Amino acid sequence: MEQFIEALKTLVLLVDLQSSFTVRYSSSIAALARDIAAEMFESRFDFFVMYIAGFIHDLGKLKTPVEILHKPGKLTRSERYVMNLHASNTFKFLSKYSNLDEFAAIASLHHERLDGSGYPWGLKGNELGMRARILQVADVFTALTENRPYRKGMSNEDVLRIIEGEVDKGRLDGDVYRVLKEMVKNGYRISKDEVVFAEFFGDMEECEAVRKVLKRVS
Repeated sequence: MEQFIEALKTLVLLVDLQSSFTVRYSSSIAALARDIAAEMFESRFDFFVMYIAGFIHDLGKLKTPVEILHKPGKLTRSERYVMNLHASNTFKFLSKYSNLDEFAAIASLHHERLDGSGYPWGLKGNELGMRARILQVADVFTALTENRPYRKGMSNEDVLRIIEGEVDKGRLDGDVYRVLKEMVKNGYRISKDEVVFAEFFGDMEECEAVRKVLKRVS
């Protein structure tokens, strides 16, 4: 497991060559997605899947030109089109490896929306499972609360109001939002520390689901 995680971290570090904030952001969304899943699911395997999907969700940005990633102002229509390709590029990259297809199916959906207005495929409603919905909320919350080269991060309370508005419009999942809101109310802060995976899975030999994943990726 540790070798698998370190390999993924090394891969994500390549994204950092493109954008100085991406790896920190990827670690944050991974931690938040995992922690929301811990409130909504009972299986430790779900925590694992959400963490990995969050961590690698932006791998497609390896193909995004640096001048677009770092542009301080508003993107043009053509630049926005190129930027938006990162989600489908994440899927194309990960889906080449059958042992990562479960992660690819979640990681590439972080910009989809329940009303079909998202991208890259315009999926909606029942086409988006709870794992994807968790990643979508975690992505919005993390993106808006963290600093960027072109803007300062917003407060948790302001971002929660924005997410609530998206829920009211039928774009983001209300159940996930309410779980996140309660977490923040209780003092939750996204962990910036390295994750010790053993603390989430305990005795690895007792987790059949994780053993199957390890067998596939070894």
